Amino acid sequence: MEKLQKLESDFQSLERTTSILDIILEIQDIERFSVINRLAKFHSRAKTNTKRSVPQRYVELQKPGNLPEPLQCLPL
Repeated sequence: MEKLQKLESDFQSLERTTSILDIILEIQDIERFSVINRLAKFHSRAKTNTKRSVPQRYVELQKPGNLPEPLQCLPL
């Protein structure tokens, strides 16, 4: 009788524990949310800071008005 009660309590504790399938499904949900959050972070429609921290490739400077005649200016 004692073995039967122990076996019954063991089965009840196993029923209350998380199964491998539950863990796998939870991990898949977390990975899915992680991908969505990463995409939202990099592709958000919110306005970000308009000043760029990276220097621009093309810089425009005004050309001085009085240049010597024989000087040739080449585009950069």
